[in-house]
Amino acid sequence: MEFHWRAASSILSSVKRRSVVAGVAALLAALAGLFFLLDPREEGEESGAPPGEGDRYAGSASCRECHEEAHEAWQASHHARAERALDFPDLSRAFGPERTVRVGTRGWVLGEKDGAFEFRTEGPGGKVETFRPVRAIGVDPLWQLLVEARDGRCQVTSLAYDPAREEWFSIFGEEDRSPLEWGSWAGRGMTWNTMCAACHNTGLVKGYDPDSDRFATRSAERGVGCEACHGPSLAHVEGWRGLGSRGPGERPAGTGSMERVAREFLERDRPEAGAWSPYDRALDTCGSCHARREDLTGAFRPGERFLDHYRPELPGLGEAYHADGQVREEDYEYVSFLGSRMVREGVRCVSCHEPHSGKTRERGNALCLACHKGKIDPGPHSHHEPGRPGGECVDCHMPITTYMARHPRHDHGFTIPDPLLTKELGIPNACNRCHADRDAEWALAAAEDWYGQSLVRPARRRARTLARASGGDGSVVPDLVQIARDDPSPLWRAVAAGALAPWVEREPLAEDLLAGALGSPDPLARYVAVTAIDPVAGRHAGVVRALLNDPVRIVRVGAAWTLRRSLDPENPAGRELLDYLRASSDHPVGAVRIASYHKDRGELPEAVRWIRHALRLEPGNPELLRALASLLSEQGDEEGAREAMEEYRRAARGGG
Repeated sequence: MEFHWRAASSILSSVKRRSVVAGVAALLAALAGLFFLLDPREEGEESGAPPGEGDRYAGSASCRECHEEAHEAWQASHHARAERALDFPDLSRAFGPERTVRVGTRGWVLGEKDGAFEFRTEGPGGKVETFRPVRAIGVDPLWQLLVEARDGRCQVTSLAYDPAREEWFSIFGEEDRSPLEWGSWAGRGMTWNTMCAACHNTGLVKGYDPDSDRFATRSAERGVGCEACHGPSLAHVEGWRGLGSRGPGERPAGTGSMERVAREFLERDRPEAGAWSPYDRALDTCGSCHARREDLTGAFRPGERFLDHYRPELPGLGEAYHADGQVREEDYEYVSFLGSRMVREGVRCVSCHEPHSGKTRERGNALCLACHKGKIDPGPHSHHEPGRPGGECVDCHMPITTYMARHPRHDHGFTIPDPLLTKELGIPNACNRCHADRDAEWALAAAEDWYGQSLVRPARRRARTLARASGGDGSVVPDLVQIARDDPSPLWRAVAAGALAPWVEREPLAEDLLAGALGSPDPLARYVAVTAIDPVAGRHAGVVRALLNDPVRIVRVGAAWTLRRSLDPENPAGRELLDYLRASSDHPVGAVRIASYHKDRGELPEAVRWIRHALRLEPGNPELLRALASLLSEQGDEEGAREAMEEYRRAARGGG
């Protein structure tokens, strides 16, 4: 009765339909499996850092006193309306007159009663109930409803409203999700506190207590307010108000991060390349929400380093991205952008996006030509007429993927279409995204006729190499090593290094590369190396232990994970590891990783406790039941193990 704990620690990076915990055989590849963990605080304490004396918020309304123009631009933005009260005009059209919306075999009846909006549908356990929403999340091209549930939770409806078409639809299309499924609107996969709240609100504290399985979530302000990007500003506001009639040029002391953010990295024309600059702080601040990532601390503040607070989901292996870095699942923008040439050339989010309105600084090709004018003539370059489909730079270099059924988003990897990779690996190309009636052979012939040998690029070779690695081809090691050493992108060098993980025990070339990367100047490379080298860490113990004092948290946490079997949990990096582990203890994947940590340390009772907690979050999951049986057997509780295996068999027969 064996449960593969190495695989269990990688249980999936995306919300699956019926279950968040996938079958062990289908779990992610070795890199993701080595270190995919969770948060802070002692058991029973809340996750997330309560605002301290330095975290006093003033609210966005206070900013208007001096920054009226910026405030006005922000008020009309998606950020300002990321989460809002039910007091906007769309609501009357959305709920009246009463209507029924069918999704698969299930119905939603929406209407208004006694001055309140409500809907009737199947809730937890499959019972049809009437629900009254308390807030809306999102604005355009869709918004959803929030409903209060027990134990401090809020649930987000899978039924969304399209204000342009004035109609309701399911973000899961025609999927007939049962209320008993983890990913249904009433399930834990749609719990606002866990899945949505932090990036739709300002100064959020999740406030989860795993012992009681309750939330005490709170925030400084609904929606993404000024302080979500500029930092807590009460000291700034009080300081300037306190100046009164003092003369021009006088400045208050202790005004916090507000002015640093504005002056140092929102108003600069172009950042310097190389070192982590104030402009990178702006990029990292955007990335704190615009990235697919795991939380290390629950305490990010604007201007701080992304890798001190998050573990990014990287492309290359697994199913989140295509092998060339194009998004496949809901990956957002930050990591794709880090892998692009744009970042290496000094472009940042605010180069193209006005930060208060969120709109692009120019429309259409004018935005790109602000930098590329004289280098690219869009007509001859694209072989399409500018202003028509195919004639916009973004049509080819920022292809659209639609999420949530109706939310089109541009890929920020700034890739170059390559129909040959479509033929070989099934990777989509921008040509066939538009010309869906044609095949990749047709697109390849046209591309080769127009661009010739310029299509033979290192990015093509890199995609092929990573696809081979993902398929388990051991002959790929020398090619991965070359990419890890020579690729111009720090992100892709780190990805290639991480892809060596499956061969680190049997390929000296892989081990040597990873050992060298432990001393890389790039913190992402150090993190990837220190986790990938786990199976042979004993041969590099001195260097790994030194990384417990690395200046970047993600590296310290990675080193602590690699040394988890013997590391004193009171070691500062050991405590940071426990913080990370507990940050997502409200998610079944997080609970499994905590169980894996305790099992590796020989702390079987704690491992059992956390697997039971995972089952509390996702009852009846077959793989969790099998893990429980394995642990109980190892503990010597054969009767308990037999009962868990019986439950596993029943759940497996029922489809999970």
